[in-house]
Amino acid sequence: MQGFATFILRGRLQALLVTMAAAVLSMILPPFSHISGGAVALVTLRNGALEGALVIFAAAGLLLILGLLSSMDATFVLSLLAGVWLPVLLSATVLRRLRSLSLALTVSALLVLLAMLVFYLTVGDVKSWWYSFLQPRFEPLWDLTPVPLSAAEKDQWVRSIADMTTGLMAAMLVYTVTINLCLGRWWQALLFNPGGFRQEFHHLRLDWRLAVAAVPVAVLGSLAGGSVQGFAQDAMLLIMALFSLNGLALVHAVVKAKGLHWGILAAMYILVVILLPQMAMILAALGLSDSWLDFRRRLAIK
Repeated sequence: MQGFATFILRGRLQALLVTMAAAVLSMILPPFSHISGGAVALVTLRNGALEGALVIFAAAGLLLILGLLSSMDATFVLSLLAGVWLPVLLSATVLRRLRSLSLALTVSALLVLLAMLVFYLTVGDVKSWWYSFLQPRFEPLWDLTPVPLSAAEKDQWVRSIADMTTGLMAAMLVYTVTINLCLGRWWQALLFNPGGFRQEFHHLRLDWRLAVAAVPVAVLGSLAGGSVQGFAQDAMLLIMALFSLNGLALVHAVVKAKGLHWGILAAMYILVVILLPQMAMILAALGLSDSWLDFRRRLAIK
């Protein structure tokens, strides 16, 4: 990995090549998008926002040209730019300047929240918009269900998914930015500060004021009506995703500091894959508690 990171930082052309190649490969294997985003994060962290911006806009422009000569959809390139490259560029810039992983992730979450607010203000009835978008796309899938569903049951399935789509997409965007940013930070640490990323991640702890802000959002999500309630519920999914990262970092820190078996982390990640919603809630609750109680200080974890 050190050699790969060195290659990315060797020059603008090398960084552009890795960013573009990984982006194209992500059309076949989506996890390659993290390699592309991680390269952008590494360039930005090491050489600054301007260099990172040059790489992503050059990559977007070249991929759009490539799309005109092939079957590549321009929507794919624009989604990469808006959903992968620009968010990680902004979060990496914050991390480079403020040297705080928690602030970088908080800023990225706030930007996602702002984008979600613009979406609500633009669309209006977000749940109906998603229902209209999803309903025709589910039609081919009903024939694949092992048990035939009635029209009412099909409608209920689509509406239940439409109700959560905005919040789930916001949460996934926060996770995507985090993976890309942490990958770039890890590569940077391998080259210039061995072991530094592990220590930085283990000390990730979000500001307690974010936990305070979550309270009125939760109240609005329970008591308000209409679009306000929908926005608050989606915002809570975003907040829970952010605090689950805090909880994840805390578990890593405790396992390392107390010399516990690595199997604990392996079991946790297996459960995350199998029971993602439930594990995300558990880790978020742990992260929320940590923002108030500072378990590392109480456990004398340095």
